Amino acid sequence: MFDKFSVCEGYEPSHCLVILVFDRFSVCEGYEPSHCLVILVFDRFSVCEGYEPSHCLVILVFDRFSVCEGYEPSHCLVILLFDRFSVCEGYEPSHCL
Repeated sequence: MFDKFSVCEGYEPSHCLVILVFDRFSVCEGYEPSHCLVILVFDRFSVCEGYEPSHCLVILVFDRFSVCEGYEPSHCLVILLFDRFSVCEGYEPSHCL
């Protein structure tokens, strides 16, 4: 779990979109790093240009069998995509993960 402000350092909070891809069964302990955790940080205004910020969803498609090698496909890949201002509404920014 990551605090958005540390992951998004150098970005305006409202411009930062975070996608976490991880093996939900491991928390990475005892696994090869390449099988465990990927963090991508985007500036929303370049990714979502031409869209209302709250209406912009970015979907990245990964090769499941390289990221999830050695796992059952249905047990491997979880993608969380969120915008602090829609998912974290009503929470202090520093408290929303």
